[in-house]
Amino acid sequence: MIRKYNKTKIMIFLISLILLCSFLPVKLIFSSHSENMHIIKPLINFELHNPSSELIAGECSILNNTESDSNLTEIADNGTGNYTVSDDERFEKLEAINTENVTIADEELNLTLNDYNTTNHADNIPPAVYFHNIPAITNQSILNISWSAHDENLSRAELYVNENLTQRKSVNGSYHTYVLLSEGLNRIELTVYDVAGNTNHTTLNVTLDTQPPEIEPLAVIYPVGVISARPGDEVIVRVFAGDSGVGLNTLTIKSAENIPGTEMLENSDYFRLVRDTGNASHFAVIDVPSDIQADFSCTVSAIDKAGNSANVTFNISVSQSLLAFNLEFMPGVNLISLPIIPENPDVEKIFSDTDFIESIWAYDANTSTWSVYTPGEAPDTLTELKTGYGYRVLTNKSTFTKVRLPNSSSEVPLPIKVSYNGSYLKPAQLPPVYRLYRGWNLIGFHSEVKMVADEYLAGLTYPEKIWSSLLTYENYADFENNRFVNGRVSSVGQNDYLEPGRGYWIYVEQDGLVTP
Repeated sequence: MIRKYNKTKIMIFLISLILLCSFLPVKLIFSSHSENMHIIKPLINFELHNPSSELIAGECSILNNTESDSNLTEIADNGTGNYTVSDDERFEKLEAINTENVTIADEELNLTLNDYNTTNHADNIPPAVYFHNIPAITNQSILNISWSAHDENLSRAELYVNENLTQRKSVNGSYHTYVLLSEGLNRIELTVYDVAGNTNHTTLNVTLDTQPPEIEPLAVIYPVGVISARPGDEVIVRVFAGDSGVGLNTLTIKSAENIPGTEMLENSDYFRLVRDTGNASHFAVIDVPSDIQADFSCTVSAIDKAGNSANVTFNISVSQSLLAFNLEFMPGVNLISLPIIPENPDVEKIFSDTDFIESIWAYDANTSTWSVYTPGEAPDTLTELKTGYGYRVLTNKSTFTKVRLPNSSSEVPLPIKVSYNGSYLKPAQLPPVYRLYRGWNLIGFHSEVKMVADEYLAGLTYPEKIWSSLLTYENYADFENNRFVNGRVSSVGQNDYLEPGRGYWIYVEQDGLVTP
């Protein structure tokens, strides 16, 4: 039966210890017994020979610890002559060897004092556990999971994949196992335990994506030639690319001719204005080399973050001269001309499917009269548009869309483009000659490329210069160079360039010829 000492009994007990230490009726042989716990409960085992009476446990303390306790439990006989004494409360031992002192007495207070040295220490350190080089994203449905667990007192380690127990180990070491992943997010969990009750836990997510990226080809843009590019022209290749799984990693473009310096760019509001890239997600600007004489191809490749890939191939049309041309119009007055001879000069055909034209005017310097075209049923005196002549086009301002300039609060009208097919010269056609009459003439610029005024007007300049004034009407939006002009008459000098698509007023002092 247990008896617990109060403070008075403990004092008596200790004094008796000093007086009676030489009269020991019992022999105690201590043996080690400990538990690796977060908080140690001291347990002292001893062997008792010829006990004369019931034993009483006295004070127990643990050195190297700030606490001590006198509340000891009964001394229990396990039926084999071995006895155990334990503390009611648990001591938090240091991470080191600790010395326990215990005093045992019998009912007559014959005492024995013994130091008990434990070679065990408290275990407050959780096991180490980690994964080895597990990818966060993969396109392989079978995954090799490699992991390790280490602890001096390891109890078990458990690996779960999507909440399913996949592997269990109870010995320190490195392990691996192959698992079948599900499409999408997979949760990999590893939990380890030691015998002291410490735990550690690590989790990672692995996304399986076996689907290729989405890549949709959009129409190739030929900024100058509309339907083809000449050597030296720009070509804009556009795609709508994305990945609904893990996202795009790279998007590249490569031409069959290994044209250098080409890269895919992410589209933006700025590029939509400058390059007219439309609703593409990405685009590339290709400068056609001057030595390219025929069509060529290029391939856009998309690779997502899981390594899946998709490709689209574009055919780039190359011609040696323009086969079509874009005319640009702004609100109000526009002075235009046709740089290439149209396949069909009918004004209705050129401006079919448009609703922004209010009227088109042509001037005959020989008769000093105007001819006009207006949409609708009204009788027209202008029915055809010809190369070499200039035209005054009045547009409806309300039909234009205004756009906000990037990084600015300003808004400008977005030009309206009208394309027509044609050629610089028709097959078997002789180079044209355009007659001018004394006074003001409204002329066009019949050329595929810009030219210095003196060069184009050579027939009016040499051997004698017979023109005295050359004017144009500027109404344009140049987003690339951030220049915008909303209606302005400008003088053109002898060394200034004439631009394809523009019309010009020229004053000649006598009749003459323009020979492009």
